[in-house]
Amino acid sequence: MNFGLGISEIIIIIIVLSAFLIFKKSKGKKNQFKEGKQNNRSEEQKEKKQENKRNSSEKESYYAVVLGLKGEVNKEEIKRAYRKKMNEYHPDKVNKLGQKLKKLALEESQKINEAYEYFKEKYDI
Repeated sequence: MNFGLGISEIIIIIIVLSAFLIFKKSKGKKNQFKEGKQNNRSEEQKEKKQENKRNSSEKESYYAVVLGLKGEVNKEEIKRAYRKKMNEYHPDKVNKLGQKLKKLALEESQKINEAYEYFKEKYDI
C-alpha cells in the first residue's frame, strides 16, 4: 500500500501526533491537579465549618454563663436575663461607690452587652 507519502511527510505526521499526545497527557495532569486542589479546598472548608461549630458552641456556653442562663433558652428568658444582669452591673448604678467598682461594672456590662448581641443575632431577637 502506497499512500503517496514520502519519509519526510511520515516523520512530520509522527512528530505532530506525538506532540498532540503529549499535550493531551499534560492537560489531563492539570485537570487532576485542579481536582486535587478542589478536594483539598472542600476538606479545608469542612474543617473550618466544624471549627466554627465548636467555636460557636463554646461561645454560646460562655455567653450563657455571662447572662446566667441554664439549659435550653428562649427569647424571653434571654431578654429577662439580660435586663437582670444589666440592672446589677450598670455603671451608672455604682457611680458613687468608687472608681474600682465603676471600672468592674463597666467591664461586666460590656461582657453582658456582648453576650446579648450574640444571642440577639442567633435567635433573631
